Amino acid sequence: MIDKFKPHWEEKNWGRVFHAFAGPEASVSYLDKLVEGEQCSIHYHKTRANVFVVTSGLIVVEQSESPGFIEHGFMEIHGITKLLAAGDSYCVSAFEWHRFSVMRPNSSLIEIYHPEGGPVDENDIERWNKGGSFDMNTMKEKLVVRSLL
Repeated sequence: MIDKFKPHWEEKNWGRVFHAFAGPEASVSYLDKLVEGEQCSIHYHKTRANVFVVTSGLIVVEQSESPGFIEHGFMEIHGITKLLAAGDSYCVSAFEWHRFSVMRPNSSLIEIYHPEGGPVDENDIERWNKGGSFDMNTMKEKLVVRSLL
């Protein structure tokens, strides 16, 4: 897998990703030009843990055992919400539903994947939805209720 991997850019609705390295023991991607008010899909990984390292801006990571709790806002009871600023990091284990939301324009982060339940597999993702725009005021209210903002 390492011999065949070619670093490359990938455009997303929420920004762009530079896939820098991928192998059975780890993969590393750099996400930049992240768009304020956009979020990735609610998803989980089957064989890899996902470490978020914020390099600039502000990101919210929501994590739960159920994608519905994230989608419908029941995180106060059934999940974890983390507000991450530059220099902060957070790890989401394999099989944990999660998504990130961009709270500041031009935020950036590094994603590091490491094995958890098998070798790192770039195709181990299970998506609940597509992601897209979110209401910034609603997110800020949720963060205030959770005393994170």
